[in-house]
Amino acid sequence: MKNLNKSGLLFLLVLFAVRAYCQPVFIENVPVNSTNFISANGKLYFTSGTDLYRSDGTAQGTTFVKSIGEPILEFTNLTVGSFFYFTTKEASGKTALWKSNGYSNNTIKIRSANVIKPLLTYNVALYLGIDDGVHGYELWRATSGNAFSLVKDVYPGSGSGLGSEIVLFNNALYFKGYHPATGSDIWKTNGTSVTEIAVNLPFTGSYESITEVGSTLYFSRNYTANNVQYAELWKTNGTTSGTGLVKQYTNEGDFYYIGIEQLTKFKNKLYFKYFFDAGVKFEGLHVTDGTEAGTVYVERLNIDGSMSDFLEVNNHLVYTGESQGWPGSLIVTDASGSNRYFLHPFNSYNPRRYIAVGDLLFFVDHTEQNYGSLPLDSANYFQLYQSGLSAANTATLRSIFGTSYVGSDNLTEVSGKLFFTTYNDYPIGGGCPSCPKKLFIYDPSTSGFRTASSEESIIEFTAFPNPSDALFNISLVSNTDGNATAEIFRVDGTLVAKVFEGSTAEGEKVEFNWNANGLPSGVYFCKFTSGSKSIVKRLILNN
Repeated sequence: MKNLNKSGLLFLLVLFAVRAYCQPVFIENVPVNSTNFISANGKLYFTSGTDLYRSDGTAQGTTFVKSIGEPILEFTNLTVGSFFYFTTKEASGKTALWKSNGYSNNTIKIRSANVIKPLLTYNVALYLGIDDGVHGYELWRATSGNAFSLVKDVYPGSGSGLGSEIVLFNNALYFKGYHPATGSDIWKTNGTSVTEIAVNLPFTGSYESITEVGSTLYFSRNYTANNVQYAELWKTNGTTSGTGLVKQYTNEGDFYYIGIEQLTKFKNKLYFKYFFDAGVKFEGLHVTDGTEAGTVYVERLNIDGSMSDFLEVNNHLVYTGESQGWPGSLIVTDASGSNRYFLHPFNSYNPRRYIAVGDLLFFVDHTEQNYGSLPLDSANYFQLYQSGLSAANTATLRSIFGTSYVGSDNLTEVSGKLFFTTYNDYPIGGGCPSCPKKLFIYDPSTSGFRTASSEESIIEFTAFPNPSDALFNISLVSNTDGNATAEIFRVDGTLVAKVFEGSTAEGEKVEFNWNANGLPSGVYFCKFTSGSKSIVKRLILNN
């Protein structure tokens, strides 16, 4: 792909402009082993082996950048100015830090050390954990001009004083600093002139999950003392005097394990998972207002299995939960205690691939119910789903647009658009495991069907004949009360005709027709909307 095939480029650019992303648009073939897809400064970046590529969503703008020559360790979307950062493994075993703005001459190695871990950006600088072989693992600062400075040697000498927690709070960085004499306290820094202990904690043990909610930092402790397990929620305003225990759970007298995990800022409140395991693991959602009395149970999350971290999508929390060896499900909650539901049962045990783009959820799964086995029909391998977080508006892009996206993978959001890859022709028709992948871009905000349900989930929505050479007779059962419309769209989202408008009742049979005489052959959609609900039917015109 280093010399991308530009044949047909003019056609692709015209097609790209006409479709305006209304349905996924093929960009370019990319190497079969492409990985490390990230978004940085409005562009897509990815690697193949030790080669770096970028894409702006067009064939012309999808190009090889540079051969790095070293195995990629971590690709990040951390940016300072127009540059993003990544790390590689040197032949010596050391870690190298690189920066790039997407052009070969500006893709450069800027540091080498025993350990380098990019953490976050603050005040036009990159902050990292570095073990330089002299100071141990400590907090460092790198400017846009590639000047490196040690922020603080918390544990002087070769000992490591930087913990795993760091967060931006009150216009400063707060991080876990460790010294064997004092334990793990909370430090703060402005990155240059002031680095000091902000909170001298009343214990010497460790803590986890520093999470900012407004003017408060929350963190958790899980530990054992005298054969009793403790799970504690703490809070601080960034000072020693403003630090205290919020809630303590114990298993005293009981033979089970407990813990607090997944501290999450949601709707400007602190939510967290509390679990206890007595041979069967129970995981529940809790919320706090910062007081013991105001720290309460919300709802069950998962039983006797495992669950993922939370992803916030359109004012909901989405996660995966599985139990007893089943593939598991996508689960949605609004954290009210009365609106948790299973959105989609998975048909695959493969690593879950799902992402938020705007107020929509996208995920990948087999479309054949096989309880974890491979589909009998390879066309059902890993299709891409779009969801507005209800069963009624969850559908594969194949069912919406009439095009198969088998082998969908590498879902990446870039400036409100979705990039993803598919198989080329593998595993269909004998397959080609070494063939390049296809790279697509999709802008769901311009799709006329983004809240419509799939025809696969609608029993009574028919068009006859279909395909047709001109006249379609359409009938359906209205799915709600209210004023209703039926509209015909081209596959690019262009409105062609309004074929019905009137008041309908839920369960009422509605009939109308569409005369497509004079229109070009192709795929069209009929979208029926009643109240706030929509359903869609694919129509094929062969004239």
